[in-house]
Amino acid sequence: MSNAFIGYGSTLMVSDNNSPSDYVAIAELTSITPGPMSTGVVGVTHLTSPNTHQEKIPGIKDTGAIKIAGNYLPVDTTQGSTGKGLMALWKARTIANFKIVLNDGVSTTLGPFTGFVSALAPGDVVVDNKVAFTGEITPTTQGTLP
Repeated sequence: MSNAFIGYGSTLMVSDNNSPSDYVAIAELTSITPGPMSTGVVGVTHLTSPNTHQEKIPGIKDTGAIKIAGNYLPVDTTQGSTGKGLMALWKARTIANFKIVLNDGVSTTLGPFTGFVSALAPGDVVVDNKVAFTGEITPTTQGTLP
């Protein structure tokens, strides 16, 4: 039998930055897409490289932005303009502590990591549909990976 799991019940959490940290789940997210993990490639080829072949070594690692989407709740404490709401974090350019907790049967945690809200976009306000939002959290450090 497969050990696959569905995303339902997974959360992106933000810390209050107290010690010890108290994390709260960002309300009503519909998707969390972890950013790509990459390693730079540094060319070290020289005039006498063996076998007339390019030589490379690993460079600096980077973690791309975590993309999120959800139901837009402008007055919710986790999305709004006060406290640790996403809009408040974006307005103040705050670097905060985040973590992703997966609903994989063991609550695997991706993070904690520090990052900032690098994009936030409320969706279309229309007659007969919910108002959604999208956003991005750009990591400033490598988080703990399982």
